[in-house]
Amino acid sequence: MLRPVAISMLFLAMVIMGIVGISRMPVELYPSFEGNVIYVEFSRPGSTSEVVEREILLPLLSRISGLGGLTYNEASISGSRGSIQLRFHPLTNMKIREREVEELASVLERQQDRGTSFINVESFSADAGSQEIMRLLVTSKGLHSDVIFDLASDRVEPRIASVPGVARALLQGGGSRQVNIFVDPDDAVALGISLGDIRGAIANSLGQVQSVGTLDSGNGRTNVMVDGQVDSINHIRKTRLDPARGVKVADISTIELGYSPRETRLRYNGNAAIGLSIYQEPG
Repeated sequence: MLRPVAISMLFLAMVIMGIVGISRMPVELYPSFEGNVIYVEFSRPGSTSEVVEREILLPLLSRISGLGGLTYNEASISGSRGSIQLRFHPLTNMKIREREVEELASVLERQQDRGTSFINVESFSADAGSQEIMRLLVTSKGLHSDVIFDLASDRVEPRIASVPGVARALLQGGGSRQVNIFVDPDDAVALGISLGDIRGAIANSLGQVQSVGTLDSGNGRTNVMVDGQVDSINHIRKTRLDPARGVKVADISTIELGYSPRETRLRYNGNAAIGLSIYQEPG
């Protein structure tokens, strides 16, 4: 038996529920699309594909291979540029994985000679319409900007980057840690030692190419790259420049753990500061 009133009420209820549902449906200019792929692009201008593979691609793959949820990776190099595509399991927390890949890439980039290598990490979900929403200044009276950069890099930036809704956080305004070698030009000339001799001796005494800092002399600054890992500053100090005469690096230079030159300088109320740009995830 037909019940026109009941059927009419049922359809009316469905229409009302539809209107309410549409009014509550979120509308976004840049909707968030969750993906499970991370892209890493890198370059080393002026280098051959063999050097780029040895110094960037293989070290990156070695470090990334231990990340949980990674199903496969695909890499390519063309001249001095290359890229890696990392695909993860669909249930993987991609924000955490992207952060981990960024940290691995950042460490490797800092190990290269400053300004010679560039590594960029991005995911489809993190960069689809992400925009800068806030800029912070980290400062302290009496502290050098490089020290502030260290503190911000270790304690502030990782915590902000892990906040829900934050795509990434970028620091600028300070120099990274490095070994600085200040050569006494008079002592070097007296002993017949050149900057090339020092670079060669350090490279031969250690065993993978990475930047350890700079050589500063009366002729300017020279970047130092060695094929190995530096265990301590004393290792460099004891490096022999002339085995026959027993001349060591420490005999003609002062070696200390310092910071690389700053390309960006910021101040707040007259005090040195570090900038921290915060980008919001779309949605």
